[in-house]
Amino acid sequence: MLNKRQFRTDAKRGCYRIKNPDTGILVFECHFFASFAHCVILKMTSCSEKANCVGWYFESKSIVKVQRNFHTKFNKPPPSRNSILFWYKKFLETGSVLDKPRSGRPSTSDSDVERIREAFIRSPTK
Repeated sequence: MLNKRQFRTDAKRGCYRIKNPDTGILVFECHFFASFAHCVILKMTSCSEKANCVGWYFESKSIVKVQRNFHTKFNKPPPSRNSILFWYKKFLETGSVLDKPRSGRPSTSDSDVERIREAFIRSPTK
């Protein structure tokens, strides 16, 4: 649990910062502008945390209960309503909260390689 000394306020900038007391690494930052707050969670939610959120939402159908359970279990700011609903919908559609595999580097066809080789032979200095 974070105590008041670990919760830093910078009134001039209108932001709050929370640092891990052991490592000094910034784990939460919240900026306030005029009539709204923009919060940035610097550590991404793990797969097990997402799975817990989906399970809690499946049982209770309450975003507030999920957020309270998350904060109690993981001792960090809870995910947003939109994130919880996104993970739940993804789980219902795919059976998993894991992200889809990334495509990686685009494939290069033999025709592309040949076209580039011919262009280089025609004009090797350009």
